[in-house]
Amino acid sequence: MALSVSGQWRYSQEVRQLRRRLPETFWPPLDRPCNRPCRAGEFLGKIAYHRHKPRELSLNIPIVECCETPLPPQGLPPAVCHLPPPPAMSQRQRGVVLTEPGQKRLEAAIAAAQDREKYGKRFTQAELEERAGISRKTIKKICDRTAPVDEASVQTFFAAFGLDLETTDYGLPELPPQAAGPEPTPQETRSSAKIDWGEKPDTSIFFGRTEELAILNRWILTEPCRLVTLLGMGGIGKTSLAAKVADQIYDQFDYVIWRSLREAPPLDEILVRLIQFLSDQQETEINLPTRLGERIIRLLHYLREHRCLLVLDNLESVLQAESTGQFRGGYEGYGELIHRIGEAEHQSCLLLTSRECPRELAPMAGDRFPVRLWSVTGINIEAGRAILKAKGLELDEADTQGQELICRYSGNPQALHLVATAIQREFLGDVDDFLEEEGAAVEDVRSLLDQHLTRLVPLERSILFWLAINREPVGLDELMEDLLPPVTKREVRSALRGLTDRYLIETVDKQFTLQNVIMEFATDRFVEQVSGELNTQQFDLFHTHTLIQATAKDYVRETQMRLILEPIAVCIANLDQHVCVSLQTIRQHSDWGRGYAAGNLLNLLVQVRSDVQPFDFSRLTLRQIYLSGIELHGWNLVNSRWIRSALTYPFGRISSVSFSPDGQWLATGGNDATIRLWQVSTGECCQTLTGHTNSVKSVVFSPDGQWLATGGDDGAIQLWQVSTGECRKTLIGHTNWVNSVVFSPDGQWLATGSDDATTRLWQVSTGECCQTLTGHTNSVKSMVFSPDGQWLATGSGEAIIQLWQVSTGECRKTLIGHTNWVNSVAFSPDGQWLATGSGDAIIRLWQVSTGECRKTLIGHTNWVRSVAFSPDGQWLATGSDDATIRLWQVSTGKCRQTLTGHTNWVSSVGFSPDGQWLATGSDDATIRLWQVSTGACRQTLTGHTNWVRSVGFSPDGQWLATGSNDATIRLWQVSTGKCRQTLTGHTNRVSSVGFSPDGQWLATGSADATIRLWQVSTGACRQTLTGHTNWVRSVGFSPDGQWLATGSNDATIRLWQVSTGECLKVLQIPRPYEGTNITGVRGLTEAQRASMLALGAVDHSSESSAAGEVGSSTIL
Repeated sequence: MALSVSGQWRYSQEVRQLRRRLPETFWPPLDRPCNRPCRAGEFLGKIAYHRHKPRELSLNIPIVECCETPLPPQGLPPAVCHLPPPPAMSQRQRGVVLTEPGQKRLEAAIAAAQDREKYGKRFTQAELEERAGISRKTIKKICDRTAPVDEASVQTFFAAFGLDLETTDYGLPELPPQAAGPEPTPQETRSSAKIDWGEKPDTSIFFGRTEELAILNRWILTEPCRLVTLLGMGGIGKTSLAAKVADQIYDQFDYVIWRSLREAPPLDEILVRLIQFLSDQQETEINLPTRLGERIIRLLHYLREHRCLLVLDNLESVLQAESTGQFRGGYEGYGELIHRIGEAEHQSCLLLTSRECPRELAPMAGDRFPVRLWSVTGINIEAGRAILKAKGLELDEADTQGQELICRYSGNPQALHLVATAIQREFLGDVDDFLEEEGAAVEDVRSLLDQHLTRLVPLERSILFWLAINREPVGLDELMEDLLPPVTKREVRSALRGLTDRYLIETVDKQFTLQNVIMEFATDRFVEQVSGELNTQQFDLFHTHTLIQATAKDYVRETQMRLILEPIAVCIANLDQHVCVSLQTIRQHSDWGRGYAAGNLLNLLVQVRSDVQPFDFSRLTLRQIYLSGIELHGWNLVNSRWIRSALTYPFGRISSVSFSPDGQWLATGGNDATIRLWQVSTGECCQTLTGHTNSVKSVVFSPDGQWLATGGDDGAIQLWQVSTGECRKTLIGHTNWVNSVVFSPDGQWLATGSDDATTRLWQVSTGECCQTLTGHTNSVKSMVFSPDGQWLATGSGEAIIQLWQVSTGECRKTLIGHTNWVNSVAFSPDGQWLATGSGDAIIRLWQVSTGECRKTLIGHTNWVRSVAFSPDGQWLATGSDDATIRLWQVSTGKCRQTLTGHTNWVSSVGFSPDGQWLATGSDDATIRLWQVSTGACRQTLTGHTNWVRSVGFSPDGQWLATGSNDATIRLWQVSTGKCRQTLTGHTNRVSSVGFSPDGQWLATGSADATIRLWQVSTGACRQTLTGHTNWVRSVGFSPDGQWLATGSNDATIRLWQVSTGECLKVLQIPRPYEGTNITGVRGLTEAQRASMLALGAVDHSSESSAAGEVGSSTIL
């Protein structure tokens, strides 16, 4: 029995379906006879397909459809019914083709649809593809009847035009004579493609990139794309990825050719080679048209005729170095070739690799277009680790070494190969040694990256170095502020686009930064070039770029000093002499004098050397100079211009800190009776508010950020307008220190707590005290409004907390549990919880509705001075006299972080409005800004330390004098222990007492900046000595009693003649800016100028102005 053609085809289809479902090793011979006679309507045969459990599986082909002659009713004997071997069909003969009747039906249906929907205009290939949901290639095969297509695709295409596929519409393709015989193996099938691999690299060793390979396979084979471009920086693995893709898919093409453009061959040469290869050498250069456009058309003919894969590697070789994405002169034809291949319809694919994206490509590319761009990034940790191990490196078990290497070189495969080789050769395979040598040089990697650097235009190079200096992502506007000479935003955007197209920079939330490997390379090159400029006195980068940024975060600036400034300083043999020569050079070039050069020299001097002689920087521009904690004695800065600089500020212990509602400002109050406003982003002090006469204990912004309320030891509350820094109201009523001030949530009320044991409610608009809340018997240390403004919680020295109803002024609840002073209270944002900190070193969380203590937080080892909830209410920050800050998780009551760094009491803590930052103030005279997520201290604002108390015995030992914070002095009789006299007169704390050698006189020094001389016998004040401008901390008589020496927080020692009360000498230790002339300096804020003058700087312009005024008045 012989099968008909139709039966042979159906037999083959069924067998192939079985093969896909069953393991290949389980297949028995296919030509075995049936086990019993076949009858009409029964199945053709059976196949045993399992070794251990024989089963029968019938082929789903009825005899009546397969045999050419009808079977007799009794069937055929077994000997006759043989299952014939499947007909030999090549890979290209699978599927069906349309018959002539089927083609006519389909063409008529398409024509009718065109008339109905497009008024007779033909459907484009894209429209047909979208309508039917099958690829253009398959549609072309169906319509041309040149190659078989699976029946399902034909049925789908017919259905797209309202047709049902009938058996008369399709049939088997005609079998060519060579098709007879066994089915070809995959290797034989692959060998049918014509291949010219050219310079394609070997990919037998290839790691990772599984996802990328899958995406590229889908783009090229399934979608299919006409043009795919792999983009990325040098060494990132573009060529290897393209080669691996080609290895995986080449058997799906008729022709495959790979060409490298590394040597920049002319386009004519490339086109000739491509056309000759695709025409099987039938076309020669002599026969080809001479015009470029006609040659491209000829190439497109072959791309339509055959399924071809063309690979052009290293396209950047024919692009301009000075202009991103533009072709070199004489190579513009490559742009036309790319454009034509991307837009023309064909069944082939061009695969490109490039370090830059040609400008012709971007407009054509898109996720739904047949032109695609793929950015090749670094490999993942696993693949990087495989590369390092393949190079023979022995990594630690925890794999920290491998991860650090891969991250340092941003997963760049070529860089990892080169680094691994360098470690083997230069470090004898010791990875730790390599990692510990910071900035270890790998020349091969630098050579690789130098190729990128040489292609950059000056502005692109400048931006690259600026990003290396910044170390962190930086925005466009901030970058423009740094650039010299000034450029337009359009020019900067263009340069950033060029760097992005070259894959040298990364974008993070609309900010720009460098990959690790690029940043390390750019930093090294910057240091090398600046060092060379200093030696040759030919300044370029030295006057257009800063070495450190004075306004940067502390940790960023420290990194800049370590990696940039210090290595440059090491290269200079005699720094002082070099600076003198450089200053002369700068003055000879006006442009250099306005750049960064002078500021860089000053930073080199003061940051590297501790003993710096005075220099003349007059009439120069000083950009980004960092002078915080630096001493400049006698420097000449006359008529200099300061831009974005940082200074030392003369303030003492910080008692209170507060963020503005928008998080842009930080207010601090200290015991120098001043309030300072700091810009959070830069760390600069922008305003210094003066008006209090004693320590400022509490500062707080109004909810709208327009007002600042401050309370101090002078018993006054002051309301300041933030925008102008002016004091608009002074609230008087308390009779002792004001420890706490707080605004109501609506900003209409201000509550203040005092050592007079009262709480006062003030109406902000009028400054009137509307209620005085009494009930505490000790100092009111802290207070807070509930979020709805209906409740006020106060904590006091008698270890209790009271909840007051604001509308009535009545105390509704008293919370008892602490065993010492309650120093701080805070409501949670939802108003359900109240946190309290006490001198018993414990924090308690109270449920407001019930007044019950729900959690007790234990961890501090000394008084808890301050508590604050984060804005989301999930965290509680506490500051203590143990010099630590703790972050507690409110839900669990557990301490999650302990922040250390302060060296004295932490008296104030406060979250920024977004909850990302925590500000803390301490008695060590510093303010610290902490990043909540990491617990790292990002900025430290420093000042001076002080605070001394004193007691003194009379020379005969019979009397004891004591000075107190209540502004009084008491004289005690030692023998009886009784207080015999109370001396009053000072208006602030008495910090020092001392008897004269004869015991007749008592000298006292106070925070009111005065010294008083008292007659012991009468208790009368005989003299008040004035001259100090700050607290008088110490007093002492000379042995003969004729002289009195006093020491003060104004950093001076004064010698007074006791008999006359005259100050005859002022002794002063050089202050940080002692004698430095800042006459005519521009760019200083008023706060900066005042700080420099307070720390010893001199400004003769103010003296000249005063003299001028006197002279004018005299003339008048």
